[in-house]
Amino acid sequence: MPLLAQICIPIFSIILLPLKKINRLVFYSLIVGLGLVNIFILFKHVVHTEKLDLGFNIVFLMDKYSWLFALVVNFAWIITTIYSYSFILYGFQEKAQKFHFYLSLVLASVLATALAGNLLTLFVFYLLGIPFIYPLIILRDTPDSHAAGKLYLQSTLLPAIFILLPAISAIYQLEGHFNFGDILPPSLQASPVLASILLIMFIIGMSKNCVAPFNNWLPKTIESKPIPLSMAFAIVACIIGLISLSFYTYNIIRIFELG
Repeated sequence: MPLLAQICIPIFSIILLPLKKINRLVFYSLIVGLGLVNIFILFKHVVHTEKLDLGFNIVFLMDKYSWLFALVVNFAWIITTIYSYSFILYGFQEKAQKFHFYLSLVLASVLATALAGNLLTLFVFYLLGIPFIYPLIILRDTPDSHAAGKLYLQSTLLPAIFILLPAISAIYQLEGHFNFGDILPPSLQASPVLASILLIMFIIGMSKNCVAPFNNWLPKTIESKPIPLSMAFAIVACIIGLISLSFYTYNIIRIFELG
């Protein structure tokens, strides 16, 4: 199934880690190859909409928007892998295994978030991605990197649990389900003020998408992370921000129209 393949292929790359000590070139070539396989799978399903329900309200969906985001993430994976081939030799040889291990988990969680088919799935994998990024931020193992890691957790994990989760819970209480919709739910159409409050909670709660002014953590973590990861993170964060900004703008317009 293309949906599961997109998420599982980065995790599968962890199995190849022992190969890195035997032959670096073969290891990096295989990782790039896995990224290309994921891209090939996406292009084979470019015009298809696919939904996968795993039960317990964990649903994945591939439509034209999630397809585009998954494509960008896979390209970022390939570029990061190629760039890290030489960069990892300068001060990170002993930490290369850790770098690729957590990078694979981050990519899997990002792809799962991009392909989320409802709010609960989006929250679960958005939350899972936060602790996976932390070991990469502190990879340099310096006081500055640990301070940046602590700031990152405070700025992303706390808003997700104490702001984003209550907003999703409120929508579930109002609608009785976690599904996405093309229109504003009737309960929120009747109360533009409540819709505005929930929208603000979503913006603050998803602070990892770098929407200003809730991105104060980003400059310090960019300085601490290894350059290949910073590059990939910048690419993905910019795309998340662009998509999120479009989503927020659309919903703000809808709220004012209803008002």
